[in-house]
Amino acid sequence: MMDEDSLALNLIQSGKNVQVEILNENGKKKIYRTSVWNFEGEQIKVLRPQNDQLLNNIQPGAKITLICRNDNNSYDYVLNTALITMETEPPLFILSKPADFKLGVGRHFFRCEVNLPFQFFAKTGKCQGTAIDLSVNGLFAVIDPQLNLDTGATTTCQMALPGYSKPLLFVAKIMRILKKDNFQGMGLSFQQLDKSSQDQITKYLFQRQRAMMNQGQICIVKSGN
Repeated sequence: MMDEDSLALNLIQSGKNVQVEILNENGKKKIYRTSVWNFEGEQIKVLRPQNDQLLNNIQPGAKITLICRNDNNSYDYVLNTALITMETEPPLFILSKPADFKLGVGRHFFRCEVNLPFQFFAKTGKCQGTAIDLSVNGLFAVIDPQLNLDTGATTTCQMALPGYSKPLLFVAKIMRILKKDNFQGMGLSFQQLDKSSQDQITKYLFQRQRAMMNQGQICIVKSGN
């Protein structure tokens, strides 16, 4: 896991595309897509979309939400900030540094960090790994850095979910391989997964999502058009 300073630098780096959410006078959320100008010290500078009455009339202290994607794991994070002031040349929002970072999830899709025993078959036989990211479409697992695997290959896998006596058995396609120093991970896309296994994964993810929302660790993100 990243510390907050490293996470902030990844999420709010110059040129990074972000989503800005602001409440209008009727309390309805308006969504804009823009990009980060820079992030220095306690201030974030974000390019201000032009020709919008709401944005032109916004006052210092107004709450502004930024939705930023972490390039390392493709998660969206919700950053609650406030407007300090605006600049005109170039047109910028000057925002306060967020106090915390919440994981954001879409209304119809959820993935979460896990720590689940994972087994798969390679050319050398049965191999052990740990699934660290799970969604209804696939997973990402940490595996032996000495293994040589091919992107695009399929493999038979087995994984146990908490609360279930029998492990899931499925076929998955290796979509990507990440190697760095003494680390290797692979991203898998489910190819053959029976309905019972799909239902178990969906139920498990739903339970995790509800628990994390109750704990304030995540919140629902709505994408702009």
